[in-house]
Amino acid sequence: MERPDVCGTAVHYLSAGAGRGGPTHLLVHPMAGSASMVLDVIGPLSALGPVVVPDRRT
Repeated sequence: MERPDVCGTAVHYLSAGAGRGGPTHLLVHPMAGSASMVLDVIGPLSALGPVVVPDRRT
């Protein structure tokens, strides 16, 4: 899990398939969840292109 700082706030996200051709897939989890909710989807989608799943702030 990556954790860059954006305007003083740490933003957590998962990513896979970096450097692959194809469209980038941005997955957004439901309000009460986290990026880990879509772990089973990240692998198959990363075969088609990069995948990025940020944790939403609540």
